[in-house]
Amino acid sequence: MKRYFYNILLLSVTIFSLAACQKVIDIDVNTSPSQIVIEGVLTDIRGLQTIKISQSVAYTNNNEYPAVTAADVRIADNLGNSWKFTETRPGTYTFSNLRGVSGRTYTMTVNTGQQTYTAVSTMPAKVLLDSIHTREITFGSEPRKVVVAYYNDPPQVANQYRYVMRINGVISKSVYTDDDRLTNGNAIQENLYPQDDNNDFLDINPGDAIEVEMQCIDKNVFNYWFTLRQQYRGGPGGGTTPGNPPSNISNNALGYFSAHTTQTRKIVVLK
Repeated sequence: MKRYFYNILLLSVTIFSLAACQKVIDIDVNTSPSQIVIEGVLTDIRGLQTIKISQSVAYTNNNEYPAVTAADVRIADNLGNSWKFTETRPGTYTFSNLRGVSGRTYTMTVNTGQQTYTAVSTMPAKVLLDSIHTREITFGSEPRKVVVAYYNDPPQVANQYRYVMRINGVISKSVYTDDDRLTNGNAIQENLYPQDDNNDFLDINPGDAIEVEMQCIDKNVFNYWFTLRQQYRGGPGGGTTPGNPPSNISNNALGYFSAHTTQTRKIVVLK
């Protein structure tokens, strides 16, 4: 019995000694300074136009971005018209009953009191989105459905596009963008692959409501979304080092200002 208690005591002392000898390693994580983030959109659909302004946070923080309030936010066009936006919610600035016009160049100005940020975007001509349908493809060894957008790209002019897809009201996490560098003047069938938060293929089933918005965007806005798409496709484990996509906003702001046309087509999957 004494031998048994001696062994227990020896084991306890050994474990305590090992625990006491553990070295605490402090990892010094470099965090970049907080930056302003601006998401400005002006469309050719008359109605409420919105600009959102917030501050970036360290990646170790929760995804709660502080709103930038009491800013002076304006949009002006190349014809001398100007519109002052009103803060309707903290960090959200709006102007009602406004529409952009294709061919005009728009300048967004944001003055926070400490810094002024500007961005320029020219609204392209609208390209008609004819229709959307689903198509079955073989993905791996399984048949899967993708959404196809049909339209005719106009010749003799450079066009850039962005697509936003919703399935049963939920936005697909994929970044869809393309240009006509290799397809100028062609009839286009654009495959849109639905993906979930984990970048996995999302099933489309009979009865699903599909909605696709096609935006005609300018070159600078295309570069922003194209870079974001490349990072999304080659993200964790994909070999691409994450970075901020090239913003068209001055003074190192994050985000973008896009004056674009927009149109939406909807279908319900039958089979």
